[in-house]
Amino acid sequence: MLISANSSLKLILSEMIYFRMINEVARISIFSEFSFKDEQNIESNMFKVAYSKYKNVTPLLIKKEQNLSGVSTNRLSNTIGSLINCSLDHITFTFDSASGGSLCTISHDDLARRATFNNEMFCVVHAHSAPITDIQYNTFNQSIVATCALDSIIKLWSVSGEPDSTMSKMESLVNIPISENRSDCIQWNPNVEGIFASSSLNTVYLWDVNDNQASNVQTICPHTEAIQGLCWKKDGSLICTAAKDKTMCISDPRNKNTDQNLKIQNSKTANKDTKVVWLGTTDCIMTSVYTPSFTREIHLWDIRNTSAPVHESTIDSGNNVLNPYYDHDTSALFLVGKAETNIKYGEIFLNNSWSFAHNSSQQVDDQIKAVCMLPKYGLNLMKCEIDRLILLTRNSVYPLPYIAPRNDKTSFHQNLFPDTFNVYKPGCRKADWLHGTNSDALKAPLNLQSQKNFGKFSESVPKTPVSLPPAEQARIADPIDVSILLPTINQQSAQTTPATSDQDKIAKTDKTQAEDGSSDKENSQKKPENVIMRSALNQTSQLNPKPLTPLTSQNRISKFKSVFYQSKFKYINGKAAHKNDHITNIRGLSSMWSAESNGFQINTRHAAFFVSGNSGQIGIVQKGHEFY
Repeated sequence: MLISANSSLKLILSEMIYFRMINEVARISIFSEFSFKDEQNIESNMFKVAYSKYKNVTPLLIKKEQNLSGVSTNRLSNTIGSLINCSLDHITFTFDSASGGSLCTISHDDLARRATFNNEMFCVVHAHSAPITDIQYNTFNQSIVATCALDSIIKLWSVSGEPDSTMSKMESLVNIPISENRSDCIQWNPNVEGIFASSSLNTVYLWDVNDNQASNVQTICPHTEAIQGLCWKKDGSLICTAAKDKTMCISDPRNKNTDQNLKIQNSKTANKDTKVVWLGTTDCIMTSVYTPSFTREIHLWDIRNTSAPVHESTIDSGNNVLNPYYDHDTSALFLVGKAETNIKYGEIFLNNSWSFAHNSSQQVDDQIKAVCMLPKYGLNLMKCEIDRLILLTRNSVYPLPYIAPRNDKTSFHQNLFPDTFNVYKPGCRKADWLHGTNSDALKAPLNLQSQKNFGKFSESVPKTPVSLPPAEQARIADPIDVSILLPTINQQSAQTTPATSDQDKIAKTDKTQAEDGSSDKENSQKKPENVIMRSALNQTSQLNPKPLTPLTSQNRISKFKSVFYQSKFKYINGKAAHKNDHITNIRGLSSMWSAESNGFQINTRHAAFFVSGNSGQIGIVQKGHEFY
C-alpha cells in the first residue's frame, strides 16, 4: 500500500509539472508572436499620441482692486448675442437702466485704474429704447461697433478716445430700421470689410455699410422658427444658422434661392438654445446643445456628411446651454453658461480623428452674464498670454487672462503664437465678393514687432523686421523714436535753468551739513562705498548735469543696485507715555464738529478741545492737572 501511494503521488506531481511546462511554452509562444508580428504597429501608434502645448494653460485670477465693481446687471435678459464686446482699445457693455438700452464704453487701461462704476466718469450712452441684444465690433475697423435691440433698430457707433481726457467717446453713425419687431444677433463678415449679417426671428439680413450708409443686400428665410445661433465661415463664403426647429442651415447669404441650402437635422436637442461655431476655414462645425436627458454636450459636424455628428462629448449637466468661445489659432475652446460661476477650458483636435479634450475648469466668485475674447494683437505676449476673456458678471467687469506656464519669462516664445487671421487687410474686396468671388482668409504673424505696429506692449521688441508685404508696410505708420528727441530736451532744460540758483542750493546744502555735527560724520564713516548720500547726489547732479539717456534694462538694474538713500530719522519709533501722565475724567467731550476743524489744539502748557453744550463751549486742560 505504501508503494502504490508513493507511485500515485509521483504520477500526480509529474502531471502538474507537465501542464505547467505546457502553459509556460504557450505563454512564451503567444508573447513572441505578439512581439514579433505587432512590433511595427506598436512603434507606429506610439507617435500618434498628440501632445498639446496648450494643455496646461491656466487662468490668472486678478485682484479685486483691479475689477470694475458697482455694475448692476441683474435685470439683463437671456439673449442670443453678447452683452459685452471689446476691441484692441475699448470695452463696450450694457447694464441695468430705465429702458435697458444703455451702453458704457471704457478703455482697457481704465479698467484696472477705476475700481467703482460711475456714470459721470465713463462714457455712458442711451443707445436704444429697449433692451440690447447684441454688441459686435467691426473686424477690420476697431473703432466701429454695431448694436441691436428689441426696438427693431440696428445702430452703428464710432468709438474713440478724447485727446485731453481718459474718457472714451461714442458717436452715432447709422440707424438701420428692421421690418420685424426685434433684432436678435449681429455678425460681421470675417473676410470682407463693411459687410455684416443680422438675424431677426427666422430671417437673415445681409447689410452693406459704405460711407456711413447701410443698404440691404439680401434677405433670406432659412428656417420656419426663430434663429438661435449665427456664425460665418472664416473665409466669409458661407453662413450657418441654428433655429428652434432643431435644424441647422448652411447657406450663401448672397443667394436668395433657399432650395440650394444645406439642411442638417439635429434631433438630440431639447427646447433650449443651440449655439453654433464654424471652426476656422475647415469643413467642421461645432454645436453646443442641451439634450432631453438634461446634459450639455458638444457635437462636431462634418458638412460633407451630415447624417450624424462625427464626435459627441458630454460636458456636464445643468439648466442652460453652454456658450462656446473658440480661438481659431490655437483651437482652444471656452465654455461658459449664463448665470453660472464656472468656466471650462478645452481643445478641439481636427487632425486624424475629430475630438474634444476638456483640460481644466475655473471657478469665479460671481455669476457670469456675458463673456467676450480680446483680439490677438492685444495680448501680453511676453507673459505667454494665450487668450484673455473679459467677463461681465452680476456686479463687475474684469479680465481673465489664460497663461501658458514657462520657466523663461524674459524671452519671447514664438512656438506658442502661430500666425493669426489678418485684422487690418481683408482677404476679398467687397465688390468682388458681392459678385460671387470667394478668397482665402489672409494670415499675419503674431509677434512683438507686429504687435508694436498696433501700439500694444512695444517694450523688448527684437530688431528683426517682420515679413509683411510692401503695401502693408506703407499702410502702417512708423513709430516715433523718442531717443532722437532727448538731446533737444536736454539743451532746452540747460538754457532755462539759471546758474545762480544752483550755487545758492549748493551753499544751503553745505550749511545744512555743517549744522548736523558729528552725527553726520559718524554716518558718513559707517556708510559702505556703494552708497551715495542724498546731498552728495544733489551736488554732483547740479554741478555737472548729465545728458538724459534712454533707460535700458542693463543700466536700470545697475542703478537700482548701487543707489540707496540713508536718513538719520529712519528708525524713529513712537512710545505712549505712562498712564499716570494721561489726562482722564474728561466729561462732556463733544464729537460733533465740522470736517474743516481739527477739534483739538495744544501748546507747551495747555490743550483745548470742544465740549458739548450750547454757545460753543471749549474745554482747557493744563499739563499735570485734570480737566477744569
